Amino acid sequence: AAGRLVFRVTCETGLVGACRAGRVRCMEGTLSCVGWVQPRPEVRDGLDEDCDGVVDDGAPLATGTPPPPLAAEWVDGAWPRALAASQAGEVWLSFRNVGRAP
Repeated sequence: AAGRLVFRVTCETGLVGACRAGRVRCMEGTLSCVGWVQPRPEVRDGLDEDCDGVVDDGAPLATGTPPPPLAAEWVDGAWPRALAASQAGEVWLSFRNVGRAP
């Protein structure tokens, strides 16, 4: 219709994952796309909080509520501090299941 200003209320922010969808807002006199979700540090919960397109990447230390089905928390471990070229070493690690699945 002539003379009517029409714009979309929803928009895409240019980010990925949970931060992709947004809403049009007037920011300092300019229409901008503001995300519904803002990037934040990752937690282990099956979501992409840092909005880089990869779920639970970067070895997040905190587990979300509820935890994802598969989640493990490092408890203890030991490994050689250094190895010579071509030398083999032994490592042991202990994890606790903090996920919902066995």
